[in-house]
Amino acid sequence: MIRRSSNHNAHFLFDWLRTMLLTQWGGIVAVVALFLFLYQPLRGDALILSFVGVLTFTFILGQNQQHFLANRSREPFDNWTLASIIGGLVSVWPVTLFFGEVNSILRYLGWQEMLSGLQSIVPHTMLFLFTLIGIMQYFRLRQYYDHAWLWILANIVGGMMYLTFINVSDVPQLIVMLTLSMLAQHIVTGVALLYLFQQDSEPEDGLRDYAHAYVELYTQDERPYE
Repeated sequence: MIRRSSNHNAHFLFDWLRTMLLTQWGGIVAVVALFLFLYQPLRGDALILSFVGVLTFTFILGQNQQHFLANRSREPFDNWTLASIIGGLVSVWPVTLFFGEVNSILRYLGWQEMLSGLQSIVPHTMLFLFTLIGIMQYFRLRQYYDHAWLWILANIVGGMMYLTFINVSDVPQLIVMLTLSMLAQHIVTGVALLYLFQQDSEPEDGLRDYAHAYVELYTQDERPYE
């Protein structure tokens, strides 16, 4: 038997955290840029802004997740991005409430009031968004893994990590808490993915920490290939 190295697991989690952190921040920056660019032409229409924002964010998220998963497993993860977008669009209504509140705050109030409003809006929006994305992605994941339901649970728990916004009091703290929330979220989802990948690659005899290595011995007269 050949023992598997635990370094592979740590490397997988590190790559997942790094990739998803950059992906989510990239998605947020893209959404904010679109929000600023389209706010005046769309006259602050919360529904359209939500639709465009969710479409942009989930496309970036789904594409990077699909690329990561396809490169680190034996499965192609076809239509993963599409499933992510559908999950995001299903969540447009709760996200619309988020954008509508932000629009009102930006229009009439200052930064402190905006941060106060975000404390109650962001956790619920993120929980809805990632739960519904996780449910749609589950239908793709279950084609490859028996315990794919863990992905839904991981996304629900991951979405709850944004409850840290309750204590936000200024913009620097907003950035720090958002980053920490993302890290906590993707630790949960990364562990779930790692578990699914390991279950898929386990030997049938149940020895999780070992892979089979076979050696066959023949005498000179018994060797079948001569």
